[in-house]
Amino acid sequence: MRQAGEYSTVTILTHARADALDEEPLLFMNDSVIRLSELPLLRKPATQLIILSGCETNAGKNRNGEGIFSLARGFSAAGIPAVAATQWMADEGAIYSISQKFNENIHAGFNKDEALQRAKLFYILQDPRGTLLPCYWADMILIGNSEPIVFSKALVPGWVLVGATGAGLILFLLFFSLRVKRRRSG
Repeated sequence: MRQAGEYSTVTILTHARADALDEEPLLFMNDSVIRLSELPLLRKPATQLIILSGCETNAGKNRNGEGIFSLARGFSAAGIPAVAATQWMADEGAIYSISQKFNENIHAGFNKDEALQRAKLFYILQDPRGTLLPCYWADMILIGNSEPIVFSKALVPGWVLVGATGAGLILFLLFFSLRVKRRRSG
């Protein structure tokens, strides 16, 4: 989680627990538990979208005058402008399939809301188990900014070109200076 704020998109495929009776929603990681109260520790995250693919990540205790205290709300409060979260107990196969296609659509440049819609439609049309009921595919919702994510281009090709050009120029200058030296001495 310490590194999560360094990426444009983050997908968390794990178990979560939250309901109207819990004091604090929990996100179960491989080696720890993340509590709702710990999410503000993400300082100025670069993350533009977090996908919470676990059960009930948008569920929690309703506090009068405050609303629902959920993991989705916690990530939003930490400064992440868009959160995709689940409303009820998720079917693992369905949520994995939808999350995977959602990520593909995001990276293809679609608006976040359209990317999620396309992922759900893909699931409905492609699911081999025939689980077309909304309880399988309607679980995940998008909260916040729906604009597409602009991913930065890798600098490696530009630097390689500059490096190759620079190396070529250096080799040319060395060759030229050696040639001039030989003419002067010979």
